[in-house]
Amino acid sequence: MRLLDDVHILDRVSGAAPDAVRVLADCHAALNTEAAARMGDAEAVFGVMLEGVTPAPLAPGAKDRALASAARRSQPESAPARDTLFPAPLDAIVQRQTGGMLVWKPCYGGREEIILDALTRDGVEASLIRLKPGAKVPRHDHDGEELTLVLSGVFSDGRAEYRRGEVCEAGPGIAHQPRAAGDQPCVCFAVALGEVRPTNPLLAAAKAIFGRTG
Repeated sequence: MRLLDDVHILDRVSGAAPDAVRVLADCHAALNTEAAARMGDAEAVFGVMLEGVTPAPLAPGAKDRALASAARRSQPESAPARDTLFPAPLDAIVQRQTGGMLVWKPCYGGREEIILDALTRDGVEASLIRLKPGAKVPRHDHDGEELTLVLSGVFSDGRAEYRRGEVCEAGPGIAHQPRAAGDQPCVCFAVALGEVRPTNPLLAAAKAIFGRTG
């Protein structure tokens, strides 16, 4: 079982994680019971820690605003439930950006992608990646961490095989080449914390000039 590192889970629970990592961690927990259990354990630890913190006074009206917000979130959605490969935290973002019409951009190597604008910031890129059977991402290294959650299908990067609900983590000095395994497409939610650097000199030059290798 390939699980998200404890550091990212603690960052998620403490509120220190970027929005993209927060959503990825929540999706990981939604798809993976072991990840959900570890998230719950981390939340329990932080809850105990908070018990020892001296309370600070609330701003005027803060309680009423919090209760109103909680009431809005607890109301049932007017639209019927849909079958989707995206867990709820990600589905809401994808729906806002695409309206349910996924337009995949073809990229080098047979992969396709959709950049998630709402989760992409300076130094953080969030995207959906779809690999057709046998398709691969160009071999690359990383300036920062790269987290890839499998939403459907299977891929292998030469180090391990990853299935739905599992996370592939790679960082600086870890060059790999994810490739879809089996006879079904593989769809992933990827978050790059820093630049992804192709190891192929031509692709590296193209990225330097055009900003992307797609």
